Amino acid sequence: MSANLVAATVRSGLYTRIIGKRIRFFQELTSTMDTARECAESKIDEGTVVIAEFQTSSRGRLGRTWVSKPGNLYLSVVFYRSEERRVGKACRSRWSPYH
Repeated sequence: MSANLVAATVRSGLYTRIIGKRIRFFQELTSTMDTARECAESKIDEGTVVIAEFQTSSRGRLGRTWVSKPGNLYLSVVFYRSEERRVGKACRSRWSPYH
């Protein structure tokens, strides 16, 4: 599936001002969570959605591993803490996917 088609399809179903303003699509990633963290560290826009068709090192809450089967879409969304949003800083020092 093409990146533009996936982004356009996802975006067409969103009625928000923040989530999905920017969508990054990959056919394969190690983990959408890892890529979302890298995006946050580079101060990407809040609400950026990282989507993958397949993940090679999937993991869920509390570090639990799971299998991401082809044929689905997997995603993570970049959010910043409210105090970091006000001053425009990314979550670097205490970022954790387990909050």
